[in-house]
Amino acid sequence: DKVLIYEVSHDDPLDMHYKNIEKIKQKFVCSLLVVTTHHIILCQERKLQLYSFHGVLEREWNLDALIRYIKVVGGAPQREGLLVGLKNGHVMKIFVDNSFPVTLIKQATAVRCLDLSCRRKKLAVVDE
Repeated sequence: DKVLIYEVSHDDPLDMHYKNIEKIKQKFVCSLLVVTTHHIILCQERKLQLYSFHGVLEREWNLDALIRYIKVVGGAPQREGLLVGLKNGHVMKIFVDNSFPVTLIKQATAVRCLDLSCRRKKLAVVDE
């Protein structure tokens, strides 16, 4: 088992061909996966794990409820932010270079999915 990381070829900005840049030869058990500039983030129930593209576990977050949704919301390389929707109705913001998640919203119903506007002024949450 392995994880392959691809990148858009920089030769032509209009050409959407991808080339393989990294191969992590490890078996990962996860329900969700997102990628940032230098890391992959894997979700296993209540746990998020931050791995380098070389397969090294760099950080881990254990949350209070099952993780239902993850979205990368940008940021400087190696300092990107994530929005995480939980089954208990909380929406958390996590920065990949910080061990402490921040609670943005607490609602009574489970989060199904969420999104943030381009200017980061509006947050939409679909609940159950």
